[in-house]
Amino acid sequence: MTGESQDEIQQDIEATRERLGETIDQLGEKFDVKKQARAHQQQLGITAGAVVLLAVALVVWRRTR
Repeated sequence: MTGESQDEIQQDIEATRERLGETIDQLGEKFDVKKQARAHQQQLGITAGAVVLLAVALVVWRRTR
C-alpha cells in the first residue's frame, strides 16, 4: 500500500474509468468508416468550392484589367 485512503483510491478508480471511457469513445469515432467518409467528402466539397471561387475571381480580375 502507498498509504492512500479509501476515498483517494476510489477517486483514482473513477478518474481512470472516465479516461478509459473517453479513450473508447475516441477509438469508436476513429473507426467509424461512414463518419470518416462523410467528413472526407465534406472536405472535398469545401476545397472544390474554394477552387471554383478562386477561378471566378481570377476571370473577373483579368476582364477588368
